[in-house]
Formats: sequence, structure tokens, C-alpha cells
Amino acid sequence: MGAELTEAINSMYTYYRKARICYVYLSEITDAGALADARWWTRGWTLQELLAPTHAVFYMLDWQYIGARAAMADAISSITGIQRQYLVHRADEVAQTMDETSSIAGMQRPHLKDSAREVVKTASIAKRMSWAAKRKTSRSEDMPHSLLGLFSVNMPLLYGGGGQRAFLRLQEEIMKSQIAWREGSLEVFELRQDDE
Repeated sequence: MGAELTEAINSMYTYYRKARICYVYLSEITDAGALADARWWTRGWTLQELLAPTHAVFYMLDWQYIGARAAMADAISSITGIQRQYLVHRADEVAQTMDETSSIAGMQRPHLKDSAREVVKTASIAKRMSWAAKRKTSRSEDMPHSLLGLFSVNMPLLYGGGGQRAFLRLQEEIMKSQIAWREGSLEVFELRQDDE
């Protein structure tokens, strides 16, 4: 696997997090009522597109506007199983209000940048894993690769070993990131029996 591709995949969540806005184009949807039928909700790589950006807007076929993530949070939660609190963030609500105000006043909305979008990272590891449980990728190894940014870990991309092996490597990286070991910080305690 090329170093450039490895770097790009390891950085993908950060790219989305730093984006001003993420445009989600649901090409197979012709009616907003059929939102749940979009394949986008079941693809592995799209989880970070949904969760990382400060602001996300959805369009269906012919670029017809469906809505902003904040306004659609209940519907998205119902489709994905991701709780509303991880989909709606203060920046989304402010953006939605500004969109409504801007359209009335005929003004453009200023840029919103909110690094506090990291509310997603406050979800437990098990909860974040559950969000990915029903998603699929073309290659089995890509499912764990698509989750790297969601867990703030990096790892080399190794193909050919299968999805299970890649998933085990992801789990190892997550465990390493959770253990705060520093060189020289371990104290050795002498174990002794109490004299009775």
C-alpha cells in the first residue's frame, strides 16, 4: 500500500472535521420520504462523513436540497441508530438558524468553525463500534480502516490478511490509545505477605 494512500486514509476524519461544510449527495433518492433507502447510510466510509464535519447538508437526485444534519437529526438517528446528541451540535443549530435568517434577509451565512464537534469522541468505544456494525465496505479490510479517525488512531494499511485481522489490529491500536503509559512512570510495588 502506498504511503500517500495510507496517509490520506489515516487523515480522512481530520479532513472532514476541518471542512466548512460536507455536501452529501444521495443520488438514488428521488423523494425525501425515501431517505432511509439510500445506500449511503450503510457504507463504511460514509460514517466519518456524517459525524466529523461541523455542518453537513443533504441533497437528492438532481441536487434537490433535503436538509441540514441538524434539522434531520431525528430521521438520521432513526435510520442509523446514532443518538441525536452526536448528530446535532450547537454549531449545527446555529447554522440552521443562520440559514433561515439569511434566506429571509437575503444575506450569506458567515463561516462557522467549531472544533467542539468532537462530541462524537465522548461516546464510548462500544457505542462508536455499534454505529459501524451494520455498515459495509467493498473490501473486508476497509471496514476497520474506515473507522481509524473515529477512534483517533493511525495504523498502516495492510491488505490481504482479511477483515478480521485488520479489525484485530484496529482494536489493538484503540487499546494502546486508551492506556496512558509513559516511559518511566510505572512503579514497581513489592508484593509481600503479611506476617500473621
